[in-house]
Amino acid sequence: MVEYFASSSASLIEKGLFIMLVGIAGVFSVLIVFFLLIKLLERVFPVKAEEEQSCEE
Repeated sequence: MVEYFASSSASLIEKGLFIMLVGIAGVFSVLIVFFLLIKLLERVFPVKAEEEQSCEE
């Protein structure tokens, strides 16, 4: 697929859409990795009961 867009047969709009699609997929994949990392850290380092009470007040 990359070969098609690297060649001169693809129009400028097609090349732009492909780059946009790859960029958006990259952004969402990094966001998913950050989300999973945060969830993992929440499980490894749980919030203590005293800290939860002080945050609620």
